[in-house]
Amino acid sequence: MAERKNKEQKVRVVRRYAEAFKKHVVKEIESGLLSQAEASREYKVPNQSISEWVSKYGIIETQYVEIVMKDQKEKIRELESELANMYMKLQIYEHMMAEMGKDYGFDVKKNTATGELEVIDKATGEVLKKHAK
Repeated sequence: MAERKNKEQKVRVVRRYAEAFKKHVVKEIESGLLSQAEASREYKVPNQSISEWVSKYGIIETQYVEIVMKDQKEKIRELESELANMYMKLQIYEHMMAEMGKDYGFDVKKNTATGELEVIDKATGEVLKKHAK
């Protein structure tokens, strides 16, 4: 009966690794000598543990986040510059249309709901032309 109890009992093994060992493994992964899966097989360490070590001791992930942030900031600057240029063009077009209206006696209005442009005679208020978008 004592033998039966021993067979049914399961032993849980807890392995502890030195910090220097963890950093060494992470260094090999980051230098490209090993992938995480290869390091797991070679050192007989669970892949999840290695992932945690890379997160804790690694520098590649931190660098990646900084690079993404820089790219996003640069993209925002480009979009702001493009928006400023488009706004300037819009102001020029609106000014040109107003001047043409004064010279030729018509207004051009855009119906934002339908996207149509209408040329309206200032004197009569009559719609001269409609242009679909």
